[in-house]
Amino acid sequence: VVSTQSTGGMALSSGKDMASLRLQLDGFVTITSEEQNAVEESVEHIYSACQGRTRLKETFPLHKVRHISYLRRGLLRLSENFECLDASRPWLCYWILHSLN
Repeated sequence: VVSTQSTGGMALSSGKDMASLRLQLDGFVTITSEEQNAVEESVEHIYSACQGRTRLKETFPLHKVRHISYLRRGLLRLSENFECLDASRPWLCYWILHSLN
């Protein structure tokens, strides 16, 4: 079982305010920075909409057996959803093995 706490206006993973985690532009706008900003805005919109309605439970179960099974399957074969990441397979293997550790 993993413990969690309600985060109020904080980002779930870091404890930092969401605004402080946004892309910091250096005055040079690129296609990538515009796309990053669009993604951040859509995520922030969804996060803000859900933030007031939902409270995290004190604890939630970690389904270890199911998680291990999923990771092992990932070592054998990438699903269709991951075919575009085939060139990143060494990294995927690294993170899967790290997760199994």
